[in-house]
Order: sequence, then C-alpha cells, then structure tokens
Amino acid sequence: MKLLDPKSDFLFKRLFADNPTLLIDLLNAILPLEDPITEIEYLPAELVPYERNSKLSIVDVRCSDAFGRHFIVEMQMAFQPFLHKRMLYNASKVLSRQLSQTQQYDEIGNVYTLCFIDQVAEKGIDEWFHHYVIKHKKYEERQMLGMEWFFIELGKWKKNFNFKNPERKSLWLTFLTQPSKILEMMTPAELAEFNEIREALDIVNASQYTEAQINGMEKYLDEVRSYHSGIAYAKNEGIQEGVEIGMEKGIKKGLEEAYANMVNIIIDIKNGLSLDNLASKYNIDYQAILKISNSIKVGL
Repeated sequence: MKLLDPKSDFLFKRLFADNPTLLIDLLNAILPLEDPITEIEYLPAELVPYERNSKLSIVDVRCSDAFGRHFIVEMQMAFQPFLHKRMLYNASKVLSRQLSQTQQYDEIGNVYTLCFIDQVAEKGIDEWFHHYVIKHKKYEERQMLGMEWFFIELGKWKKNFNFKNPERKSLWLTFLTQPSKILEMMTPAELAEFNEIREALDIVNASQYTEAQINGMEKYLDEVRSYHSGIAYAKNEGIQEGVEIGMEKGIKKGLEEAYANMVNIIIDIKNGLSLDNLASKYNIDYQAILKISNSIKVGL
C-alpha cells in the first residue's frame, strides 16, 4: 500500500480540517491540557483584519472546544525568519475577537497554537518539543495566562526517535513524518486499538486519489524541497551572513527577492535550461550555477 505524505497542504487540511475526531485525538495526544478536548467547533481559517488595509492571515486549522478554548494548528514545511511573530500575531487576533460589548475579560478563552515545522527552527539545542508561555522575567513561576505556543520540529523528532513506541503522541508524529513506519512497527491487531490513526492512514492511501491529485501534491512538495535546496546553497556559499545582516536592518523585500531568485534558478535547472543560459539570465558566474546544479543532484 502506497502512502502519501500527510504534510502536503491538501492532505493536512483533509486530515484535520475535515475530520473533528482526528483533530481532537491529535490535540489531546500532543498538548499537555489539564482537561482533554471532548468536542470541537470549526472556525473560519481566515483571520480577517479590522482595518481594510491590514494584513489578512490564513491558518491551516482553527477551532474551539466545549471549554471555550481556541486552537490554531499549522503545518510549516519551511521555517521562516518571522514565523514566531506571525504566530504571535495570529494568536493575538483570535484572543482579541472573542468578546462582545456585553462580555467581560474573564470570559476570554485561552488560545493554543500548535505548529509543526519540517525543518530546524531552534538551532543549537536537541529538543524537538518547544512550549512557549508569557512569564515574569524574574519570577518564572508567575505566568500571564491566555496564550500558549507549541512548536514541534519534526526533523529533530524523526532523527532522535526509534519509531518503536506505541504511545499515541509517538504514533501521530510517526504518521506525520513516515506513515509507512506505522505499518512496519504494528500488527493489524495492535493498530486496531487506534481508530483515529487507522482512519488517518486510510486518508493518505494513494489509492484514494486520482493521478492528477497525486501529481499536484508531489509537485507542491517538490517545490518546497527546491526552496530548501536553495537556502542550503546560500548558507554554504556564505550568503547567509548577508541575509542575517539584511534581517537586522529590516530589508525584508530584498530577502524575499533573493529567496525567490534562488528558487527560480533551481526550477529552471530542473526544467532543463542550460547552465550557460542560466548564468546569462540571472547574471551569475557559471561556476556558481554549476555548484547549484551539482547540489541539487546530490540532494536528489
């Protein structure tokens, strides 16, 4: 049985934006909640701004539960320099829009953000599970309640885990990284005890989709991998130092253009454009284009 990658945008939303039982099981397995979620109500994924010219935010999944708690769930294939600020922005939006004019502040429900990242986000540490809260700087036991953020680095988890733990959290993370491993590590009788995991495996079964749908999902993932290859090349060539300086100075537009340029180069290489034409098209030294081409071949 061929299983598709559940991290693709289409499948992730089909899994958790259309199946409340799967989303409930995932959240209860991953989040350290005092009271488990028993039922949810899906909410619009679009966080419409108050001002006409303000930024519209769209999340993968948003819902609330019977306790009045709100949950944002996102899958990020690539770590972005401003991801943390975007998570702060989205959670603040959800928090601020809960009250009507007749309600009191104590009626605001907590907001929990769960973000899966398929790339290293927290450099220099081995931990893959990151729980952020708002605390007193001096007295860390004192906390401002209302918003909490959870970041899971799937690459780190996959690297440090042996895929033999049948605990529900481990099964969900195994499913998100290598779903076929579940079929290797569990017998049908053992898997029968986890209805939600079995249903999730059925949803990512390639036989459920047309060839065109599968090609579309694979194209999406290929474009993301091309983005990663471009960033890896930039780091190897020392361009990352310039990127960091640019971020410090706030030259966001220039960075976005640099990333887009790198992705376009990689796409052109994969489409068969000659290296000579690429060097001329992007005004880049031929040897630099050759290095990018070789790094892609190694990555494949």
